[in-house]
Amino acid sequence: MEETLNSTIVSMIATQGVKGVLLTDHEGLCVAARGTLEASTAARFTSILDNASKLGGEDDIPTVTIETAGSTTTVVSKDGFITAICK
Repeated sequence: MEETLNSTIVSMIATQGVKGVLLTDHEGLCVAARGTLEASTAARFTSILDNASKLGGEDDIPTVTIETAGSTTTVVSKDGFITAICK
């Protein structure tokens, strides 16, 4: 599984325009980080998504987009992991 995970992250970071990829579990522990997204920020992305999920219904799984002057980071939960992709 680890090899598949690493190859998926490598292909994501190789995608044009992607600056960073971060994968966490739902406890905020970093599973993998590449590019501009550092492992030390894993719990922050988990917290952001957790708080956003409280705004919707119980079955709603939010997607959060954070835009700054220099980048756009999208955070989503899928297949038991939280993924942040910075472009």
